[in-house]
Amino acid sequence: MQKLIFERNKYGKEILIDTAHTSEFAVDKMEVLPDFYTIAFLKKSSGTIKINNQTISLGKNIIIFIPVSQLVDISKANFEDGYFIFFEGEFLDKFFNEQNFIFKFSFFHNTDNPLYLQIDNQEQARIYDLFEEIHKEIRNFQQDSEHLIRAYLYQLLIKLNRLYTNLHLKLNSKLLTNDYLLKFRYALEKEIKKHNDVQYYSSFLGISRTYLNKLCLDFYAKTSIQIIKERLALEIKKELLYTSKTNAEIAYEFNFSDPPNFTRFFKQITSHTPQQFRELSK
Repeated sequence: MQKLIFERNKYGKEILIDTAHTSEFAVDKMEVLPDFYTIAFLKKSSGTIKINNQTISLGKNIIIFIPVSQLVDISKANFEDGYFIFFEGEFLDKFFNEQNFIFKFSFFHNTDNPLYLQIDNQEQARIYDLFEEIHKEIRNFQQDSEHLIRAYLYQLLIKLNRLYTNLHLKLNSKLLTNDYLLKFRYALEKEIKKHNDVQYYSSFLGISRTYLNKLCLDFYAKTSIQIIKERLALEIKKELLYTSKTNAEIAYEFNFSDPPNFTRFFKQITSHTPQQFRELSK
């Protein structure tokens, strides 16, 4: 299994974004874990792509969303024509001076939601043009290109979010306007290794555990502790896959009281013990 690494200075300066046409896109191994956000517009494709436990059937005019640090299997995918955009969240944070901006988009931060979007013919040309403009601007990078690329990406994300909301998610507007939910997701990304209890996050937000739970149920249809546990399990999976740490080392790193407790937690979430998960992922 391979972890794709973002090349920050590929174009002579750190711009935190890159693109590729499908003719350029290739990885040595078919199962990867990227450390950046990815959006793909596939005008023509076939087969399937698997992102964590979601298997997505490919076809014409389909958008694929790949959040940070998700297990991606493209062994059965055929990318014939389209573009990939890769970027780090910091690329947008710098522009908007808003740390939580990227967390407004549920196609990146609630992986139970569908990670794809089918584009109809009416919208296809306008969306594809934005992918193409970003690709051209990066490949012909100039002194003021970074600002233009951010503006294009911002426009693209907003347009995709509108389409996604209409097709997939009626509750998405709550997240866009609820600062508590945005801060909760941001804090989870930053603090999950150190803190995996509801009390910490409710205190961080300055609200009660009951109210945080209500917000999570309203938007995610999950309790706050479910969301925390699932995010914790994802971090543990990364340690199991990409380090040689023992179960005991990982258990104490994530503040479990002892290795058996760690094993029980992981099996409850994934149906496998840590050792079984490592064996199955080889």
